[in-house]
Amino acid sequence: MSNSDAKNIRIMLLLERETQIFFDLPYFEGLVLAGAWNDADWYLKGFTKLDENWWSQKIFFELYKTMFFEALVRSDTAKAVEILRKYLRLFEPIDKEIFTELCRLLSLEHEELKNLGDTNSMRQGLCRELTELIKANPVLKDKLEMPKMGPSSPRTMIDQNFPSPEPLAQMEPHAIGLNATYSPTEVSSTLPTQRSQRPRHSLDVLPRTVIMTLIQGSLVSTMDFNPAHPTVLLVGTSTGEISVWDLTVRERIHHRNYVIGNASEAFQMAPASDPTIAANRVRWDPNGIIFGVAFSKNIVHLYNYNDHHELTNKSEIEAHVGGVNDIAFSRPHGLLYVITCGDDKIIKVWDAESKSLVRTFEGHSAPVCSVLPHSREDFHFIFSSSMDGRMKAWSYNNVHNSAIDCPMQGNSFCNMAYNADETRLFACGIREDGLAYLEQWDDQNGNKVCSYVGFNNQCNGVPQFDVANIGILAAGEEYKIKFWDTDYVNLWTTIDAEGGLPALPCIRFNKSGSLLAVSTNDSRFKILANDDAQQLLNIGNQPNVVPGPSSEPKSKNGESPISRYAHNSVPEELNDGSRKRRKPMEVQKRCQYYSLRLPDRAAKVERMVYTFSGNGILSLNSDGIHKLWKWQKTEANKSGQATATFPPLLWTPSSGMMMNNELGNANVGAAHCFALSKNDGYLVSSSGGNTSIVNMINFKRVEKIKHSLPAVTFLACYLQDNNILAIGMQDSTIQIVNIRFDEVRVWGIDGWKKQCSRSLKIPSGQLSSPGVEIKIQFCHNQVHLLAVAKTQLAIYDVATLELLKQWQPENGQITDGTYSCDRQMIYASLMDGVYTFTSDLDVRRRIRPQVYQNPQIPKVYTLVIAAHPSKPTQFALGLSDGNVQVLERPESEKQRETLPPTESASLNLEMPVDSQLAAHSIHNRRLNP
Repeated sequence: MSNSDAKNIRIMLLLERETQIFFDLPYFEGLVLAGAWNDADWYLKGFTKLDENWWSQKIFFELYKTMFFEALVRSDTAKAVEILRKYLRLFEPIDKEIFTELCRLLSLEHEELKNLGDTNSMRQGLCRELTELIKANPVLKDKLEMPKMGPSSPRTMIDQNFPSPEPLAQMEPHAIGLNATYSPTEVSSTLPTQRSQRPRHSLDVLPRTVIMTLIQGSLVSTMDFNPAHPTVLLVGTSTGEISVWDLTVRERIHHRNYVIGNASEAFQMAPASDPTIAANRVRWDPNGIIFGVAFSKNIVHLYNYNDHHELTNKSEIEAHVGGVNDIAFSRPHGLLYVITCGDDKIIKVWDAESKSLVRTFEGHSAPVCSVLPHSREDFHFIFSSSMDGRMKAWSYNNVHNSAIDCPMQGNSFCNMAYNADETRLFACGIREDGLAYLEQWDDQNGNKVCSYVGFNNQCNGVPQFDVANIGILAAGEEYKIKFWDTDYVNLWTTIDAEGGLPALPCIRFNKSGSLLAVSTNDSRFKILANDDAQQLLNIGNQPNVVPGPSSEPKSKNGESPISRYAHNSVPEELNDGSRKRRKPMEVQKRCQYYSLRLPDRAAKVERMVYTFSGNGILSLNSDGIHKLWKWQKTEANKSGQATATFPPLLWTPSSGMMMNNELGNANVGAAHCFALSKNDGYLVSSSGGNTSIVNMINFKRVEKIKHSLPAVTFLACYLQDNNILAIGMQDSTIQIVNIRFDEVRVWGIDGWKKQCSRSLKIPSGQLSSPGVEIKIQFCHNQVHLLAVAKTQLAIYDVATLELLKQWQPENGQITDGTYSCDRQMIYASLMDGVYTFTSDLDVRRRIRPQVYQNPQIPKVYTLVIAAHPSKPTQFALGLSDGNVQVLERPESEKQRETLPPTESASLNLEMPVDSQLAAHSIHNRRLNP
């Protein structure tokens, strides 16, 4: 083969891998048979990730296991140990037993390893098994044939030189753990996705209108919006004061002066020589229940913040020698850490609960001014930037050497931020010529991706910038706020926020990007909003400039007694209706929401959920029949996710089989319930009769769990192991069923120790019915739970079952309710429409029935409501006329539509119960899910 042919094949493989439209199975099989493990691993990772689904995990495991066996057979112990540490260790959290057995093989003699088989037979067996897995893998099975394309002619010819790097150079699984130094080579001056100069958004999505100006009392130096309460703003000042503002009522609900607590004598003496103490950074943790303050003198303060809007458990850490320049929160392996950096050139990691020092990273030669934690799969690391213009990345597993060490432009630190799904790293700093820069970087190899255009004058400091969830960058510079679309390098627009801004204002978006806070040069700050936020905040007759509570009475320790709710009490206005209700914004026109009626009208919908993957909707109807609608990947819907703008298909297997529940004599008043496994592989369902376990691909019943009385009332799948089910019974017992081992355990409440109990508060004039269904749902941090009943919505504290918030309809009954996927909104259906609430049960919108009902069928109402698993602004309604309707807010009004990273990034093997791929020997063994 000539060099030219080899290069063309290489380009073809890169195109296949980058476009992900065609998986060349014969080529992949050839790599396996030839033992080209690195190339096979590189090619496979272009199409699927190790933790994408069970089939992908099985493919990678068998590939790495065979590599390990071959190294053992040829007595290459060093290579076997490398494979074990580098690849197979990823599966230890999933099945520790099999990992231990693999480790044990290292101690066997060469003669004992011969029973593993010869190299050719191992590769042929592996090739057959991988082929079956690839053909069954939902991510790969539709990519095994080259797409057919009709006749066409090219409209544009693009001259593009494709790089031809070595596979391992870019696809190393532990790249972030390597000790390497990179130069800031610029890959491209523009973003690869840039096709025109028009941003993807309308200017209406930008928060450009000043809706209020609040008086802080001293110069604002740092701000941060609460991620769980989008109208709660945390503010730090140049005098060390911190304040918490509730923008919905335009009040400062908490105020703290800088006070040294139990610091050592040396630390207490430091402020005496230089009394100017500023809050360098304030930050919320990802759940919005803890915030930290980094001060310019040695100290970090941590506060707990609860849904009563109270500050508790203030704690103090003597963090650094000199100023503490930045603070951030991270949650590797489920533990909440506080990350700090300071003038002493050190980065420290603290346990947020015990306040003990966990790790120390040293290696910068100048003060460290910014830190940014990040996670990719199960690898957790920290980016840092120092005053000498160096950016480093540190792995939690290697405290001695940085994984990435690259120079930035100029000799100054840079501020850093990721976009919402943590796929793009942005940095803002000062070049050697004094001009500011805003850049996007590749965090895997330290290369610059692009530079954003729009900084023209020299700066006296590093501009503050932020990135909104909808893909918008904003930076404060030249007495203005500048905006960019993240996909386009050219400056989009600028605003002066009605004047009064400093040269380098402090700015901060709320999580959805609908609000923007910006500091002024007269000890105030302004709140800017887009149209949607103005409606939600009911902007109208309130004064624009609101004074801060400078006349508030202060206690001796400088704390303000202001609190929105009394301690350990239920807010009266939520119980007796004495407080005037917030009037919801009325949605009456179809143009205000995308609305899609799904094909094939069903019987009365009893239960309905989205699939975990977000590409389908499953319903259970009163006749015991299930219906599954699935969206396909198309040119118009490239994500393949459920959407209200393109219709799905009613999914049926080629056999025409339907998923039916046994009704028997339990049809009248049957308790319809079902649960999906986390990988969408199988369904557990019951409609008053026996419980069926159904394969979601071919709709075949693979297991039947027989029941006599009492009847089944609820079903749930254990998310950590798809083979374990929980079955709730009418007599309050719970059956735990392990399908793999045919085990059944019964829990009964008779033997339980009662921790606490509460009865729902029934409104006066209404009687409680013993048969009324109450639905409960945890919030994301499992601190609170939402209770949905016909008479009310209520939020309780999980530990004490204390009633925190309650909402009761003035007329009619609640038919269903649920959290949005990000737990920041609550959707509830009533006879007169669908209501949306904040997570605090503040009503925001009422969507009138005419938006989603068929005008030819009057008096239709919603029976069931389901929230999309990754799009907070999309939900589905099961209507009383048998139709299923999908509603979604338009692009100009959408909030962020992806889930935050889970608290635990550990791998989970999700095993379909009907899989025939299991084996019983170490050579061909299934990993326990």
